[in-house]
Amino acid sequence: MDELRVKRMKEKMLAGNIDILFLRLPENIMYLTGYWPVIGASALYFPLEGDPVLFAPEDETPFVEEGWEKNVRYYKYFNVAALSNPNRDISDLYRKEGLHTAGKTVGYEGSFECVACNHVRAETRVATVSTYKMLEQIMPDAKLVDATSTIIAARAIKTPTEIEKLRLACEVTAFGYRNAKAMIKPGVKETEIGMAVENAIHIQGIGYKGIKRSQGFAFVMAGENSVNAWRPFVFSTDYRVKAGETALLEVDAYVDGYFVDLTRTYAITEPTKEQQEVWKVIHAAVDAALKAIKPGVRAADVDGAASQVIKDAGLFQYRKHHLGHGIGFQFHDPKPTLLPVSEDILEEGMTFAVEPALYIPGIGGLRHEENVVVTKDGCELLSVLEGDL
Repeated sequence: MDELRVKRMKEKMLAGNIDILFLRLPENIMYLTGYWPVIGASALYFPLEGDPVLFAPEDETPFVEEGWEKNVRYYKYFNVAALSNPNRDISDLYRKEGLHTAGKTVGYEGSFECVACNHVRAETRVATVSTYKMLEQIMPDAKLVDATSTIIAARAIKTPTEIEKLRLACEVTAFGYRNAKAMIKPGVKETEIGMAVENAIHIQGIGYKGIKRSQGFAFVMAGENSVNAWRPFVFSTDYRVKAGETALLEVDAYVDGYFVDLTRTYAITEPTKEQQEVWKVIHAAVDAALKAIKPGVRAADVDGAASQVIKDAGLFQYRKHHLGHGIGFQFHDPKPTLLPVSEDILEEGMTFAVEPALYIPGIGGLRHEENVVVTKDGCELLSVLEGDL
């Protein structure tokens, strides 16, 4: 049991005057139980005082047992007598449990519009109005409040156990990059490079240091495609890379429910003089950001340190997005976010990506993304991937 994160959540609940959390999202259930739901059909009753109760499909018993919560009530997800309906079945189990919420304030996940993918990534189940209506029915005398900000605040500070999981996810991501780097040459498709990354993360990751679930999502953009790599909807194409170009490889990967986000840029052959000059600026921006990170510093000031390097080089017009974002329970954890208007203050234990980038027509899109953890007097790299341009 990760007692630190359970304690932290209860501290945040107390500060927010929340007596009970009722959670449906796998990322939040995993945070408080160590069990990462597979199909998103589980729920957790988590009181400030008293014992939690986990509700889960009986099909997922082996996964539940990997966590620390032993007070579990199972139901049949697949049922020949009726269509699957987790809210219906969880409601029945809840009522049988005889839990009392009269006069209590119950927090739910009301504003999680961006959620982590399921392990079964073809579908992601989310809490909607139907979940809220279920809570109204089974807790008619409770005060229901949106606990999203409370949950995010607790998740933002990682425990030593969580930090080691993220290190492990970075190690596995490196398998994919090394596989890709070995095959990058003129004539290879972006999709071929991307699949080389994803295959290595899946094949080499599962079983490595006890990992049960590991997958990667690779986005490869070469040549002029890389100039548009700032967009949030980029994907690999059948474009064949050419000599003199760069290939930008972004990889989101997870290990047993812990998510990291890394990017490297590779020259297909020898980089041009212009590419090398831009690359020096990007690395100087990375260094400036890393030097600025420490507890008590504004996230906006870390962004500012990297931005100043790019401005001094006369290239700021080619910067298209923020400097970084949280990692951990999503590829883009909400807190902290590194951009000029951010109000986040860095704290020891926060984990996030630092990704300065420039997207210049005729030269290419170049980005370098590291994952870091804030330490008591600075920061430390979680990434273990060597080499790039």
